[in-house]
Amino acid sequence: MMNSIVYRASRYLMRDALLRRDSLYTIPGVVAALSFVFMCLGLSVDPQGGDASAYLFIFSFTGWVSAAAAHKELQQKGTRHEWYTLPLASWEKTIYRMIPSLIIWPLVCFPLIWVGRMLAVLVFALFDPAHHAGFLVPLYPPGVGDALLTYLLGHALFYFGGVYFTSHPVGKTVLASLGGMIFLSAIVVFSIWAWSKLRGVPFGGFDGFSFPLGSWRMFSIGLSLFTSVWFWVLSYFRIREREARGV
Repeated sequence: MMNSIVYRASRYLMRDALLRRDSLYTIPGVVAALSFVFMCLGLSVDPQGGDASAYLFIFSFTGWVSAAAAHKELQQKGTRHEWYTLPLASWEKTIYRMIPSLIIWPLVCFPLIWVGRMLAVLVFALFDPAHHAGFLVPLYPPGVGDALLTYLLGHALFYFGGVYFTSHPVGKTVLASLGGMIFLSAIVVFSIWAWSKLRGVPFGGFDGFSFPLGSWRMFSIGLSLFTSVWFWVLSYFRIREREARGV
């Protein structure tokens, strides 16, 4: 059964690649452009360490936009019929379209980041040898573990936005996410205020209250993973609904 699933997935991805072959022609240019961008970032920060937030932001946002466009046929009236008639179950459409942005993109992007940082090291070695500190460049930039966790959560949100919204899924997902964050922040602030009133302590007073750092980290990781899976499951049900309604 597993071999059958892998075979169907590979055939489906090959079909997608053929249908989008015009986009595939741009891949070499995109790879070269990203390597150049990462090299420029490496010239502005320490390519052998330092702050990696710019690399990780480009990695995350590019992948999220790709996730939102995974089912772009649903956002174009002329191509919806082809998407509806694909000989695949709803769960297969949901999972197979995740693979490029969820698995392939991280496997491609981090080597590109390494290439860009390595090019920056070579430039330093050629033009500024006094500040050159060797050719040791780690494959993964600092903080990649937390970045991948954030990427999973963002991927789930943007993937859901891509199947939920019928137009401009990236912008609408960003606005909806910001609205959700503001709403949740308001709930947290109100809860702290109510707790302070009940305890008779100043607003935000947490004397005597402690939460182990390790436990908090485990809680945040578990919550992020649960939320990611939740929105992926919602994406599946939204795809089923759109198939049933034909919209």
